[in-house]
Amino acid sequence: MGFEISIWIDTFKAKEQEFKNWIREHSFLTTMILFICIKFTMLFIFIELFNLLGETVWDNNYPRFHSGIEFFDLLGTRWDSNIYIPMAENGYAPINSSTDYRAWVFPPLYPFLINILVQISPIELHYTVSAVIITNIFSVTSVMAFYLMARHYLDEIKSIYATLFFAFFPPVFVFSTVAYSEPIYLTFVILSWYFFEKQRYPLAGLFLAISTFARYEGALFFFLYAAIYLGRCIRERDERLFAGSLLAIPFFPVIILIKTTIIIRKRVLSFRKQLSLTYAEKIKSPEEPHQILDFLNTELSWVLIWGIFPLLWLLHIDATAPLPLGDLRKMFWGADFDGFFSGFFEMLGGGDIRWTLEKYSFVFLIAIIGFFPLRKWPSLSLSIIGQVILYASYSAAGWSIVRYIGSVFHPHVVLTDELSNSPKIFLLILSFFLLYSFKVLWSFTHWSLWLI
Repeated sequence: MGFEISIWIDTFKAKEQEFKNWIREHSFLTTMILFICIKFTMLFIFIELFNLLGETVWDNNYPRFHSGIEFFDLLGTRWDSNIYIPMAENGYAPINSSTDYRAWVFPPLYPFLINILVQISPIELHYTVSAVIITNIFSVTSVMAFYLMARHYLDEIKSIYATLFFAFFPPVFVFSTVAYSEPIYLTFVILSWYFFEKQRYPLAGLFLAISTFARYEGALFFFLYAAIYLGRCIRERDERLFAGSLLAIPFFPVIILIKTTIIIRKRVLSFRKQLSLTYAEKIKSPEEPHQILDFLNTELSWVLIWGIFPLLWLLHIDATAPLPLGDLRKMFWGADFDGFFSGFFEMLGGGDIRWTLEKYSFVFLIAIIGFFPLRKWPSLSLSIIGQVILYASYSAAGWSIVRYIGSVFHPHVVLTDELSNSPKIFLLILSFFLLYSFKVLWSFTHWSLWLI
């Protein structure tokens, strides 16, 4: 009997190890299956609970552009969705009245994609339905991009943990489910960071420019990239590279032009030389060394030159909007950069201490996490701390700070790296994220400001 139990235990351990090996070999597939199953299970429970309690969107006085399909109306007719959906229909026209200029504050990529899906769909789609579909498609692509980035830092199993932390972090989950532009922004900004860490700067700059057309916060990364890149130059103690990267900031269009001219000239000369050689001479002919301008380094220039496009868009808006962009922001939200954690003190001054502390607990958590990778991954640390300071010091973000903090995607890598040896703590935190995500989604669909 004891012998049979021993065999059974050995067989179980072998199967368990085989299963673990399969997960490790198929970690991306495992991550996506877990994410999709958990997300849509949560949404199913959410809708069923809403119906069980007898509550409908009709109780919430939602806007005129409802689709009539309750599931989509729950997720697509709240807060900023009231602006994105009319923008998709009418562009930058006034929203509710001839003086309602709020549309001018929002970037164009998300409304553009909503409109495109409506136009190309083989079945008739309401704009609200299109908005929710676009958001949830990009919620999947943002998780894919995050997993790709996580693998740059972590092994397969840790990458699964980190991606689940990211996917169900309450601000990320909620604003990647309802009709908001967050998942589009996250998809492209994460890909940008991935290629920046791989030192493939042209792609990093391109994806960052696209992300900025989804949310203007993407422009922040152009400045963070410059600081991180200069830090790398100093760490490598290459004076020429450092001087070149400094020159790249104010003179990057000229540098790109010089570099491009040199490359074209070199290719033409090389082509002419190859034509003049016999076959035997071509085989013996050594390749010419690749000449680069170390002093006028162009890598940072590629990041910055792509940054021109969203900045030009901002200038265009400022020039063509009924009011300058800064005045528009101040008119609707009192937006201003006041000082360190000004949004926190503004909310605290409102008198509801418990609400303020609960909302900012996420901010404090991420700010603390930002210091952990300072020695191991200094670029992650600088990015986390820099974004938290900006968002928490921007007075307009005070009421929606949790949403902004959802855009800081790096802490989930750091958190996983610190906790990966404690599966019970991992499950505890993930369970908390899931429950809190459900609570925030519920509050969101009730038009509540609570914890949004």
